[in-house]
Amino acid sequence: MEESNLQPDALVFIFGSESVVLDVLNHKSQLTEHQTQALASFFQLSPDSFA
Repeated sequence: MEESNLQPDALVFIFGSESVVLDVLNHKSQLTEHQTQALASFFQLSPDSFA
């Protein structure tokens, strides 16, 4: 995210809320399969990049 100059609120459309984004970033919650696929599409990376 830092490389893309994104703030957590930029990913709310994937996670549903900023608090969920922060939980994932702070390793308090794991990514779901849907979130992994959506992030891969958004960042144009392989889903394996988020494993």
